[in-house]
Amino acid sequence: MTRFLFCAAALALLSACGDDTPANNTAAATAKGLEKGEYEIVTTVKSLASTDKTTPATDWKAGSTATARVCFAGGDKPTADFFTAKGDSCEDISSFVTSGGMLSMQVRCTRPKNPGFVMISADGQLKPGGFETTGTVNTSFSGSGDYTAQIAQKATRVGDCSAAATTPKKA
Repeated sequence: MTRFLFCAAALALLSACGDDTPANNTAAATAKGLEKGEYEIVTTVKSLASTDKTTPATDWKAGSTATARVCFAGGDKPTADFFTAKGDSCEDISSFVTSGGMLSMQVRCTRPKNPGFVMISADGQLKPGGFETTGTVNTSFSGSGDYTAQIAQKATRVGDCSAAATTPKKA
């Protein structure tokens, strides 16, 4: 009987922890997925390192930034060029998940001057009117120049899509 009363008291205390005020889930509700429109995306190269002890085959430099305007026409996921460098030829995004205010994506690209692959993965948070991600770029070229880079992207929806929206530029 004592055990029952102890459990009942614990349940009563737990039930008193909440109130009737609705939870403030505005940001989560607003950031369910990407909203259709034009985004300004600022990409920052946080770090860049050779993985084959040669000069990385990229124009990127650690600390460099690039800004681009990109259109998201709507649907389940954006096209790969929404997240990638200008000039890369990319497959459809292999993984794009937005859930609980989070964003996760993976895409594989090729670069015309360097036979092989560029693999990009990023994780971050959807925010009302945009997103912020951190990601990794790894290359596997058939020649020299392989590198790994840590990048950060901040995207802000700036309005409806315009004819001037472009794909991201090299950072």
